[in-house]
Amino acid sequence: MICLLKRVDAEMISQLKQTARSTADSPVIRNCEPLVLSWISTIENVLQDIFGEDSMHPSLGPLSEIDRWTRKQRLINNLLEQLKSKECKAVIGALITSKSKVIRKWKAIDVSITEAQNECRDKTKFLESIRRYLESLTEDAHPQNCAVNILPALCDAMRTVESVSRYYARQGYLGLIFTKVTNQLVKICKHYISDDLKQLWTKFIEMLKNFFIL
Repeated sequence: MICLLKRVDAEMISQLKQTARSTADSPVIRNCEPLVLSWISTIENVLQDIFGEDSMHPSLGPLSEIDRWTRKQRLINNLLEQLKSKECKAVIGALITSKSKVIRKWKAIDVSITEAQNECRDKTKFLESIRRYLESLTEDAHPQNCAVNILPALCDAMRTVESVSRYYARQGYLGLIFTKVTNQLVKICKHYISDDLKQLWTKFIEMLKNFFIL
C-alpha cells in the first residue's frame, strides 16, 4: 500500500500517550496541527485527482471508465485505510479533545472523503453492471449486431441503474458514458468499412436484404 499521508513519528505518539488531555496551546497539539493540515492538503489533492477532468480523449472507449473508476476507488480506499490507523486516530482524537481550530477544517474534509467514497463505490458498481455490454463492443463487432442487440440492452440497463442512484446524472456522467460508447461505435464502423472496402456496397446490399427479408 502506497503511503499517501505524512507519517506520525514515534516522538509525537509518545507525547500523546504521556499527555492524556492537552489544551489547544500545548506543545504536542501545536505539533499535531501542522501534521493534520498536511493531511488535509494531501486529501484535497487526492479528491481533485479523483474528480478531475482526466476522462475525455477522442480515442477512449467505454471500458476505460471501468479502469478509471476502479483505480480511483483503490486510491481512496488506500487513503481511508491510512486514516483508520491507530496513529492517525490518536492525532485526530487529541485535536478534538483540545478543541483545536483545525478540527473544523478536518470535519469538512472528512465529509468530502465519505462522499467521494460513496460516489466511487456507486459508479464502480454501476460500471460493473454494464461491463458485459461494453465488452461486447469490440472493434471487430458487427455494426448491425451493435445497433440491434447490444445498444438497446445497454440503454435499458443504464436507465434502470440511473433511476435508483443519485450519482449517475450528476455532472453529466451519463452523457460521458454515451460519448465513450459513441467513440467505440465509430471505431467499430471504421474497422468494418476498412476490412474489405471493395466489397462494402455488396455487403451493405446483402445486409439490407437480410434485414428487410427481401
